[in-house]
Amino acid sequence: MSEDSNPASKTVTAKPDNLKVKWQTVGLKIKDQFKCFPQPNLANSETECILLEDSAQLELLMSYLKDNLKYETLLLINAIEYKEAFQIIYQLQSLEPYSMICLKVNLAKENPLIQSIHNLFAIANWYEREIWDLQGINFINHPNLKRILNPDEWVGFPLRKNYIPPLDALNGPITAIKIPAKAINRSDRSQAEFINQDLN
Repeated sequence: MSEDSNPASKTVTAKPDNLKVKWQTVGLKIKDQFKCFPQPNLANSETECILLEDSAQLELLMSYLKDNLKYETLLLINAIEYKEAFQIIYQLQSLEPYSMICLKVNLAKENPLIQSIHNLFAIANWYEREIWDLQGINFINHPNLKRILNPDEWVGFPLRKNYIPPLDALNGPITAIKIPAKAINRSDRSQAEFINQDLN
């Protein structure tokens, strides 16, 4: 059999890095059932990285990974905002045999939506609430999607690139306070003069 006729040997161009990467263990098992692409490994890591193209398949893929491939531990859910999209990153772990995978899903910038996986991994409840609170990504069928770090009345999503914080006691304009030299001990007076020279 030639190399070109062997599906395992074919490479896929991974965007946006233009790196050619090959399917690995998990990717070879799921690529026919789920539309996904291999991604470059994390730096200095053996973690297998996969990009799921269709976010509607997330729950089915997560269920398959947990039940069939024994990735029973969800370590982390994270979100990154790029210029044209959000990317949700799921890190899963299998203990027997030990391995880790990183599953990525891209979402549209406007009104980003993705299925909640709290029914498969209980810890996802908290991760999803944090991502919604800070980045405004909506998790469909989440049982309690509300603020977890910010007050309930908070407006906006603080980790979005277009977020403008309110002007209040914590986020007001930065002002300098001039220290009167006579209010400082003689031994510290030279320090006060040094501080004040940039304020004059």
